[in-house]
Amino acid sequence: MFIRPLKYAFILSLILIVACKPKAPGTADPLVTTVNSFDKVIHEEKDTKRLASLRIVEAGRKELQNLRFERAAQEFTKAIELDSQNPYAYYFFAEARTKSQRFLEAIDLYDQSVGYFTTESTWKSQALTLKGEIQESLKNYAQAKQSFDQALKVYSKNNRAKQGIARLSKD
Repeated sequence: MFIRPLKYAFILSLILIVACKPKAPGTADPLVTTVNSFDKVIHEEKDTKRLASLRIVEAGRKELQNLRFERAAQEFTKAIELDSQNPYAYYFFAEARTKSQRFLEAIDLYDQSVGYFTTESTWKSQALTLKGEIQESLKNYAQAKQSFDQALKVYSKNNRAKQGIARLSKD
């Protein structure tokens, strides 16, 4: 019973390692693009309530970088309490839950972020891809494929989603 969560964590770790391998010049990884653009999101935000929530998300991201997942989760919860439609709070909260191996919670949080990413196609696509990778690690292959397909419909240049579909097509 204890081995199964470790197996899933190992599979998810492998997926993340493969996804982080260096890309050929000119092929931007949507994950890198979206995370790097988060600072731009903060600087361009005009709504004071959303801006305050985004700043709390930034504090949570710092906790994530320092591997303090529960502290990060607390920050993301505060951000959501302040602005319940902040997609970035749900997105990074899902990342914290993934790193804490709380995969079902992460899937739900990615779903919520997808619902609130209305104009940010790369972010929405990446959330769907990460959700698909979790589902794949849990052997929910049909749902994983559906997530990867949706990710590509939202943003057709998502190489990570294409790789996910390719992996599932081999089986």
